[in-house]
Amino acid sequence: MANECGPEVESFTDRRWNLLSQDHLEAKLKDYNPIKCSLPDYSFWIYLRQHGFPSPLLDWTSSPYIAAFFAAAERRKEADRIAIFAYVETPEDGKSDGVVGEKAISVQGPYLRTDRRHFLQQCWYTICTQLIEGEYHFTSHEDVFTHPKRHPQDVLIKLTIPSTERVKMLQALRLMNITLFSLFQTEEGLVRTLAFDNIERYKL
Repeated sequence: MANECGPEVESFTDRRWNLLSQDHLEAKLKDYNPIKCSLPDYSFWIYLRQHGFPSPLLDWTSSPYIAAFFAAAERRKEADRIAIFAYVETPEDGKSDGVVGEKAISVQGPYLRTDRRHFLQQCWYTICTQLIEGEYHFTSHEDVFTHPKRHPQDVLIKLTIPSTERVKMLQALRLMNITLFSLFQTEEGLVRTLAFDNIERYKL
């Protein structure tokens, strides 16, 4: 019920999205073809996704360096390796829309006015839908990534790096000015970047 949050978000941020009503949004989504149409109220959904609201959008970055930063940013003591995921929509020319009952991933582009984090992080998004009885429904990406496909498309590549290399990665990315502060531009991001600069980067 993302759009129902709109009035409160607008009240505290002084932003305006001119959102569809929840009933109108649900009606449009029933006829929504993700391969051919833009997602209704896409800009607002990006804003929510960038601020932690549960969303059918899965966010990606066009920068491998930013992807590496997000993979390494949080220290996970129990993890032996750091994982970076890359998505390739069409390894070969063309892509099938799928058939009724199959799940399909579609790419939602970056060219719109929305939250500045979207541009700082060089974001793109994907959604996964399934056509059931003439209506589109959001569903999980995972089943598509693990499904034996008839056509080469929607490939997920997983790269792993030893977690012992984490601080070295972050040090190198710091020299490129890829930090929590540069990617979020918040006070929390500034303080956490300073904490890395003054404490963690020396723990090798």
